[in-house]
Amino acid sequence: MHPDKILNVLKLNDEDRYTYFVSKVTENEEVWGLYNNGWAILSEAEGKVCIPFWPEKEFALLCCKDQWQSYTPQAITLDNFMKKWLQGMKQDNRFATVFYVNDQVTNILVTPDHLLEDLNDKLQIYM
Repeated sequence: MHPDKILNVLKLNDEDRYTYFVSKVTENEEVWGLYNNGWAILSEAEGKVCIPFWPEKEFALLCCKDQWQSYTPQAITLDNFMKKWLQGMKQDNRFATVFYVNDQVTNILVTPDHLLEDLNDKLQIYM
């Protein structure tokens, strides 16, 4: 991925980054997380436990530093993500942090149900 593209996408506002995430994930049929003997998680100030996800490997790689320096990006198939991950996250009362960038940028928190609905809506367009 061209560095200019990465910078331009990271400059998008929250709503546009979320739209980009949903579009790319459904187009590429995969979601990216960070893994190292377990998946990376974030704890929000409100006590919510969140799992960060990215639309492409390059964006996940940008977060392999600080507390996640020993983590590596790992792909999750969209089918597995929609059928298993989001259901498990709902049962565990966890949220998705979509397209996490850093502590200075607002996290896009979304419930598993909301994310599943948006992914399904976008997939309907492709069918």
